Amino acid sequence: MKQSAIGLVEYHCWATKKILSYLQVLPRNVLTLPINNVFPNIESVLVHMLAVDELWLERMKGNEQSEIEEKYGWPVKQFILAYDRFLEDLRNFVSHAGDVNAVVSYMNGKGEKGTNTILEIIYHIVNQGAYHRGNISVMLHQAGYDSIATDYIHFLKENE
Repeated sequence: MKQSAIGLVEYHCWATKKILSYLQVLPRNVLTLPINNVFPNIESVLVHMLAVDELWLERMKGNEQSEIEEKYGWPVKQFILAYDRFLEDLRNFVSHAGDVNAVVSYMNGKGEKGTNTILEIIYHIVNQGAYHRGNISVMLHQAGYDSIATDYIHFLKENE
């Protein structure tokens, strides 16, 4: 189970870094172009992704909900650095977790109590990351840019 959790985290790290690296080569204004989508622009997706990933990691660590740092106006390079720190922290947490089936209790944003295992939370983080990278891909196409593949199967092929 733990190896599966570590593999999922590695995929999430790879895919997130891949999309961020791609965004870095595009014109900076691509992040803030208004796009008719679930999010108003790519920057808002990146802010959401990082904030929610950080929140779930803090919950797994048993920490109370903390203040979410303001991330708007960041260049892609700053998102890359922030994600590098987060992803390293996530890797360390999962690799040192005694039992990925341990139950984590937390309060959600509405003040409701929730419980999930560490493994369930990791699945959620990875699934949500894939969903939001998909948002970014669609938004790039709407803005007239190509996107890149960050599918799990590409991760496996690239890391054979």
